[in-house]
Amino acid sequence: MYEIENSGEYIVPERLPPTKPDYSWDKKDNLSFRYEYDYFIPKGIMSQFIVQMYRNIYNHNHVWGRGVILQRENTSAEIVESDDSRIISIKIVGKSKRDFMTIIIEKLDKILSQFEKMKVEKLIPCNCKECKTNDKPHFYQYKDLKYRIERGRDNVECGRSYEMTKVRSLIGEVIDESMHGRNEEENICESQKVERDTVFISYSQKDWKLLERVHEHLNALKNLGIALNVWDDTKIKAGQKWLKEIKRALASAKVAILMVSTNFLGSEFINKKEIPPLLEAAEKEGAAILPLILKPCLFTAHKELSKFQAVNKPSEALSKLSESEQDEILVSLSERIMDLIHPPKKETV
Repeated sequence: MYEIENSGEYIVPERLPPTKPDYSWDKKDNLSFRYEYDYFIPKGIMSQFIVQMYRNIYNHNHVWGRGVILQRENTSAEIVESDDSRIISIKIVGKSKRDFMTIIIEKLDKILSQFEKMKVEKLIPCNCKECKTNDKPHFYQYKDLKYRIERGRDNVECGRSYEMTKVRSLIGEVIDESMHGRNEEENICESQKVERDTVFISYSQKDWKLLERVHEHLNALKNLGIALNVWDDTKIKAGQKWLKEIKRALASAKVAILMVSTNFLGSEFINKKEIPPLLEAAEKEGAAILPLILKPCLFTAHKELSKFQAVNKPSEALSKLSESEQDEILVSLSERIMDLIHPPKKETV
């Protein structure tokens, strides 16, 4: 429920009729985004959204049970829940489309996060020449586009025109990522404080074979009775929100193994999403950072990471060594982890 501009009159969105009112909408040059549920949208989502965004409602006749028209800085947004209660569609027209879209998505993401068990896909429209002028453009899954960026895939094919388009431009035209997601990261860092007891492994998936070698040695520690909670992204189960799970693991990291290679240093996801919180944890909470040099790379040129003592010298990258020499370094890594997770007790005199 919200009050209409200090008038003493109140609107209860849950009691509004579901039928869309008559209004004109400029369909040219719209910016679009969509949330799509497998089954149905949780009840009350649109009502919560309307109440939280009521200050941006210019005409209170343009509010109904399944949607609302919002305005901000000469920019209008139409947010509508489909009749079958499966899709929330957003259309924006005006001068500041991307900024307004980012604010709306941020607000909806926060509301929808209350319903983690409900599967929802975030969809971004194609911006190829054919889709730009089509009322029904091809849509991409937002998480798939993010995954492509992480994997170094710069282009993606449109499912309608079969033209190739830039992945970053698809996201960048719709969302300002410097703003988006900031609240979620703050929530995990501040409201979900957990005990730091995890060995977090940060690596490029192109180096998965060497990840297996590291796991072999850490498993040996476990079999010797050393209690270890080891985490890397292979622990994420089907259906879980992978970015949220990574952030949870980062928040509990007591030791971070950084499997450094050119692939690692070149990963935008690792450098923007994993390294910063680990560096902050090292500075503020005493988390240990253990760089493990996998392959010859520019490790010493990385101003932040090179401050930490690597398990092996850059000249002794694992890929250059024999299997037995690799084992010596990995045993050294295991010993350092054992001392950090379970420090030897000081003898009392």
